[in-house]
Amino acid sequence: RFDGSNDVVTGADVPIKSSSFTIATWAKREAAGRAEYLVSQGTNESNKDLYMGFWSSDRFVCAFDTSTYLVTAASYTDTDWHHWACTFDPYSGKRTIYRDGAQVAQDTTGYVYQGTGSLRIGRARWGAYWKGSIDELAVWPDALSADDVKLLYQKIKALDDSVTECLIGRPSPDAF
Repeated sequence: RFDGSNDVVTGADVPIKSSSFTIATWAKREAAGRAEYLVSQGTNESNKDLYMGFWSSDRFVCAFDTSTYLVTAASYTDTDWHHWACTFDPYSGKRTIYRDGAQVAQDTTGYVYQGTGSLRIGRARWGAYWKGSIDELAVWPDALSADDVKLLYQKIKALDDSVTECLIGRPSPDAF
């Protein structure tokens, strides 16, 4: 659980500069109305400041900097577990946000993400720490299709505050 004040996991350099990518995770917020971010990478420069999370208006954002962003039209104020994904295809310029396997925002940007550096889990470059839980965060070197994101959501479910269950290849209890 991230405390919202100074918890962050800093990982290795994830090479997504000038590439297709998908970032997906399960997340559970402690409260609405906070600017807080699940993941970030890069520096304070145009198209080099990737971040994904919530604005204080409870709208979800996937951005390349403070002026090149995709944000949901809807606000999300509940504090349940949800699966969030952001995909980007530099060839088409399409950037898409998914919530629980369903597309909730999409745009076509003329910009390609150019950032590099360590992946920060639980905070934006400038602070804005996540308060709540994050699970099963993954980065793919491809822009997953809508069907792939939906399948990912269906296969891995957050059951409660402490258990994530992978449903792939697991026999049912009735099989014994």
